[in-house]
Amino acid sequence: MISIFKFVAMAVTILICFGLPIFLGYTMEKKYKFKAKLITKGIVVGVMVFVISQLVLRSNILNFLSKTQWYGEMARNPILISLFLGLTAGIFEEVGRYIGFRYFMKNSLNWEDGVAFGIGHGGVEAILLVGFTYINNIIYSIMINLGVYDTLVGSKLPNGLGEQLYDQLVNSQSTDFLVGGIERIFAITIQIALSIVVLYGVRKKNFLYLLLAILLHGVVDSPLVYMMIKGVSIMWCEAFVFVCALAGLLFIFKTRKNSDSKVTVENIN
Repeated sequence: MISIFKFVAMAVTILICFGLPIFLGYTMEKKYKFKAKLITKGIVVGVMVFVISQLVLRSNILNFLSKTQWYGEMARNPILISLFLGLTAGIFEEVGRYIGFRYFMKNSLNWEDGVAFGIGHGGVEAILLVGFTYINNIIYSIMINLGVYDTLVGSKLPNGLGEQLYDQLVNSQSTDFLVGGIERIFAITIQIALSIVVLYGVRKKNFLYLLLAILLHGVVDSPLVYMMIKGVSIMWCEAFVFVCALAGLLFIFKTRKNSDSKVTVENIN
């Protein structure tokens, strides 16, 4: 049986994944009423950049490469595969950000535009990758409690996936389901910070900012992939993401203090 505490934890994670981006977007539009349409545009562009760069391009390219011999050999080396996955995530997402700012938001390149972009980018990531997954988890959990999981789902999933999913839902701790939502808070913070970095590069016409954003993205993702491969405790993984998010949050606040909605980022030191 799935306990009520697990259902509550999953519900909280779903609320975070869907509610936090909506709350942040609404707050930004209320705060910057004079450019609410541009804030909305930034959020929408951020959403589209994530969908195209990650879900359409990178995921399909990785799926194709995973079938090649050289990728299989690289995957056996935890360091190489961690670096590869982390840096490719950085390349696809940060180049996507650059294109978004450079060609779709070229007249909206102030601090709040970068924040709006990051909300859209990180928000849709939270909704699609975690939010909908946890909705499915709740549905499967209800089936388990009703005794119909094996008939309706478990027996129809290939390669033992049904058993793995069942084991995960039944034997995981309630706190494990809460971690996904907490991680999304950290991830959205990081996405906003990276968006501001790339925005600087477009505004200053300095390509080094894009390279810095790619490197920073890799610094976050590659160690995390490595720790997961090595079976490091989820709490230690989340502690690492928390430190990265805290650094990103400090960067966001620092740049906010040095900026004004009517001042270009070229004036930020």
